[in-house]
Amino acid sequence: MTSLADPKRRLKLLLVSDLDGQILRVTTLCEQIVCSHDSDVDAVLVCGGLVSESAPGAYRTGESKAAAEGDMMALISRLETIVCRVLYIPSSNDPPTTRLASPNLTQYSINCHSRTEQLTDGVGVMGENRYTKLLGDGKDPAENWELLLVLRDTSAVTALPAPTFAAVVLTLSMQPIDDASLFDYHHLELIGGPHQSTASKTPVIFPGSLRQGHFTTLELVKSDTDDSWSIHAVHLHDLEFEPEEED
Repeated sequence: MTSLADPKRRLKLLLVSDLDGQILRVTTLCEQIVCSHDSDVDAVLVCGGLVSESAPGAYRTGESKAAAEGDMMALISRLETIVCRVLYIPSSNDPPTTRLASPNLTQYSINCHSRTEQLTDGVGVMGENRYTKLLGDGKDPAENWELLLVLRDTSAVTALPAPTFAAVVLTLSMQPIDDASLFDYHHLELIGGPHQSTASKTPVIFPGSLRQGHFTTLELVKSDTDDSWSIHAVHLHDLEFEPEEED
């Protein structure tokens, strides 16, 4: 696994989903981030939904697959203008070829569909395909991690096999966290799309849908006493765009 950052004690992550191939909206997002106090984000995590929702059979031809892959590359390249790495998973609407052998569509992005990637010492990002496989094998996906972030698809079924971790559901309106009970876990699911009911028995964050003009920043901190990682803050943001700017 490749570390995306030197060992540090604080991480700020941008969480997005439902990009729907809207390059103008993604451009607006990037401009808003780089001109804000969140310009120091360490990585962008995309929880599926990169291209527009498509009808069954939309990827039957090589040309249609290549065109959709090109759209995904353009979106990811635009996110990279924030000057940080981009980790993503494809969803059911994205080309099926992007779920095979985890190809990376750009030089500085990482397809986490079937793999785990290290953000920094003790913090990893795992794609849903890898996550469900480990659960099915009776293994603890968070083993060897201080904190594991699991990227899950917008259209994923939320009733996954229940792992043996703590159960806490996080809401999008959270400010800096003071409740000590929220620090007693090592696993967090990031499920693409707006808030929804879930059968998950693990901590969950819904980053919001860029389609609806929402995205989230997640701040993690490392303890000064035992070097464990925990959530410091979760913030839901509105995309600042004019109606005529919509694609």
